[in-house]
Amino acid sequence: MKFLIIIALFVLSNEYILLKKYETEVMYTQEVLFESKDFKDGEEMHFKLKTYEGYFNLYYYTHAEHNIHDIIYYYTDSAGNRKTSDEYAYRKSNKMEDGLENNYFTITKRKSEYRNTNGNYMLIYFPNLQVSSTYPAFITNTEEDEGKIETWVIVVIIVICVAIIAGIIIYCICRRIRMKKAQQAALATNVAAINAQKQANQAAYNYAAQNAAYAAAAVENAQNAAYAAGVEDAQNAYLAQQNQAQVYQGRGQTYQAQVYQNNNYTSAPPGSVPDTGYNSKAAM
Repeated sequence: MKFLIIIALFVLSNEYILLKKYETEVMYTQEVLFESKDFKDGEEMHFKLKTYEGYFNLYYYTHAEHNIHDIIYYYTDSAGNRKTSDEYAYRKSNKMEDGLENNYFTITKRKSEYRNTNGNYMLIYFPNLQVSSTYPAFITNTEEDEGKIETWVIVVIIVICVAIIAGIIIYCICRRIRMKKAQQAALATNVAAINAQKQANQAAYNYAAQNAAYAAAAVENAQNAAYAAGVEDAQNAYLAQQNQAQVYQGRGQTYQAQVYQNNNYTSAPPGSVPDTGYNSKAAM
């Protein structure tokens, strides 16, 4: 009962809850005033906001008019009065623990953001946070970045990435080897086909040349046979002519002998009366 009275008095007083370095505070509103004076310029400030599951961004899903940013902050004086313009941060990770959701974010202290102040205080506002006295939130300024991925997870991720890259490289190499072998096989097939075609063409050419040679030989043989036959016929004709000439010559000699014999004036031709000669007594 006293606790509720304290909360009511705090709400009525319109004062912000003050979160100091590396401490934890209970939030019943969407704002918290953080004492950042112990952080140097450029130093990171890590936070963990523990809420009920889904309450960190509840309004983001149910009210479209709410700011789309997870976290808004600006630098103030010790009373929480605004001194700079809005800056933005985002939840970088979250995980469940004992039914509650741990939300992690980091804000870097930059002089360019608090140049009008000494940078000792900042108001952090969660526009989409669902929080009340019944469902409070718990915010902690952590010494380490508890939202970062653990080392073993990073190692596993690296190993998986390396394995994937190695697998891709091995696949590409194997694929390239297979493609090269396929190209070589195709080239060998083409060369074999070309050689076979050349051999077929050469065989056809040799066959045609052989046939042509056979034909030429046949023609030459025929010509030789014809020539031989012609020579033989000529020789035979010549011999026949010689024989005929001899026959004619023999006949001529016989005829001449006969003529010569017939020209013998001492004998009368056949069938005539022998001439007795001139007789002087007959004239008388």
